Amino acid sequence: MDSPPFILQCLAGDATPADVDAFVARWTEADSDTPLGDYLGMTEDEYDAWVEFPAVLPAIIEAEHYNATGTGIAHRDNTKANTGGALRPGESVDLLADATA
Repeated sequence: MDSPPFILQCLAGDATPADVDAFVARWTEADSDTPLGDYLGMTEDEYDAWVEFPAVLPAIIEAEHYNATGTGIAHRDNTKANTGGALRPGESVDLLADATA
């Protein structure tokens, strides 16, 4: 994959849930051995939920903001403080608010 997965692009503001069909088309055209869920950046549970209930996709993307597995697992941070302050004030996640989002 040449670019970040769909989920990460959504979180970065570079894609929207409406773009998922384009990502699926690229995966199909690539004839990849990578499972579609992995290509999209979804966990197995997220992928299963999306396949069964496609309307849940925006909730899956929003839930990524709340992955609370902590530093070294869900994210890596070089400081002990939350210098960004946009999300998770009790954790050292340096996320900034995006005024364009």
